[in-house]
Amino acid sequence: MKTYDEYKKLFTEDFLRMARSKNTIRTYIQQLDAFFNYVNKSVEEITKTDVVDYINILSKNGKSSSTINLTIDGLNSFYKSLSKDFGLLTINPAQDVQKSKVSHREKDPLTDEEIDRMIACAKNERDAALIATLAETGLRVDELVNLKLTDFTERDEDDCFHVIGKGDKERICVFTQKAIKYIGEYIDKFRYSNLPYLFVSNLNTQMTEDSINGTLKNIANRAEITKHVSPHVLRASCATNLNERGVSVEVLKTLLGHSSINTTMIYTKIRKARMLDEINKATA
Repeated sequence: MKTYDEYKKLFTEDFLRMARSKNTIRTYIQQLDAFFNYVNKSVEEITKTDVVDYINILSKNGKSSSTINLTIDGLNSFYKSLSKDFGLLTINPAQDVQKSKVSHREKDPLTDEEIDRMIACAKNERDAALIATLAETGLRVDELVNLKLTDFTERDEDDCFHVIGKGDKERICVFTQKAIKYIGEYIDKFRYSNLPYLFVSNLNTQMTEDSINGTLKNIANRAEITKHVSPHVLRASCATNLNERGVSVEVLKTLLGHSSINTTMIYTKIRKARMLDEINKATA
């Protein structure tokens, strides 16, 4: 019987061997570590009940449907790899676990005014820069935590920088003037670290996705934002707000690193829904 760490090593190697995204495996491992730390059982002992009970705990603790589904996907991929690819296990306790439906509230982007309210309610320059960076660049949260200080300080003359996203695909992103303002204030007044990462925790460590999620939720509460707020919502807000200002879907597809334009088209639907909502409120 192998330990969880031994299984995790095999899973990671198999995942990367299939030329899948390093960011995805990093996220899966975070979810797997949290799960196995909570259940305190061996890999072979896990049942569907364990998975469902853990998912219920995540839901009660206010975790988003997206986070819950990442946990299910991570467990499913983990057990599928160990059973089908390695033949080490005969079970997959996550196989038939139903995913959480992403609510309309979780898809609802923030307006520019709501984003500015959050920035104003940030406790320090770092948190203000976090919000501005997510809302202005459209980065995924795993891309944000791996952003280097040099990505900002050595950006090109057009304020562009390179990001390695899903599937290890490289794309160009842009620091807007608003993002530059808040990141600059964070570096000048708050950031005292020799770490290579742009965003550093209060303990002088690389920030985690969970810590960023928690920070955003606390700020949203102080700003009295009733919508669901997460890094993904800020990414969606960036796309929706740019589209409303006239940026084409084709440009947004490149900026966001989408492989299919159909994914990007979601933000034009959000734009239409928001327009109809405003019209209905004005004419009620």
